[in-house]
Amino acid sequence: MVGGTYIDPVVVNNGAKTVLPIIRIRDTSDVTIKDVVLEGTNTKGNYNSNLVNQAGLDILSSAHVNILNVRVKDTFGDGVTLFSKFGKDSNPVTDLYVDGLTVDNAGRQGITMGFVENSVLDNVTVGQAAQAGWDFESDLPHVGSGNVVINNAHDQGGIHMVEALRGPITFNNCDCQRHLHVLNDAAASGQLVTFNGGSYRLSRNSSTGDNIAGIVIQGPGRVLMNHVDITRLPGSDAPRGPAASITQGGVLALVHSPLPAPVGGPDASSAMLVQP
Repeated sequence: MVGGTYIDPVVVNNGAKTVLPIIRIRDTSDVTIKDVVLEGTNTKGNYNSNLVNQAGLDILSSAHVNILNVRVKDTFGDGVTLFSKFGKDSNPVTDLYVDGLTVDNAGRQGITMGFVENSVLDNVTVGQAAQAGWDFESDLPHVGSGNVVINNAHDQGGIHMVEALRGPITFNNCDCQRHLHVLNDAAASGQLVTFNGGSYRLSRNSSTGDNIAGIVIQGPGRVLMNHVDITRLPGSDAPRGPAASITQGGVLALVHSPLPAPVGGPDASSAMLVQP
């Protein structure tokens, strides 16, 4: 598919049963979507639980899919959902290649990385999303993403990892904001989550719920920040909550990536390794 604007007229009073993704790619291979705009009607970017099935792109159990210069905006669901067609008993999305993807005003997650392996995503921008910018969440035991490289991402919504990671996840030169969560099965998997270069501007308010710190590792997860410029988002009020919380056997390694004050740190079972 090359070129064109595809508008889904779904509005709030249509009801959940009428809601489908704008484009669905399922159980296939060798598909290219290029120079395309996918547009919903959720111009405020609000979350509506009855309409979250309206993703912009819904890619299920497919291989060798190329997403090139695509914009998704104003959806009631995710900008992009990457998963399997029947959950844990189906194939993941494999060998996905993205170069140029913009998501804005997503009514749920910017991008849901539910079950993705051996894939590269370049030049992805996630603007406004009702929940996280990047959500590594499958809601299924032992199902999750791995061996994924994300290059030159721009994210305003934060990165949330709770699924069982099946291999390393690497962000290179990410311009990221708000919170980084490595929790639950993502932490228990012990897979390495790496950020090389770029910046991470943590939220100024990190004190409650999952957001007990800017960077949260809860369990034996491993996060490496390598030459990352870590600061706080601008604001006039003093920051609330620590920059990092590492508990239950987690490890945060900081290589030339100092944390802003208040720094926080590990509990007795965990570690924060700092190379100035």
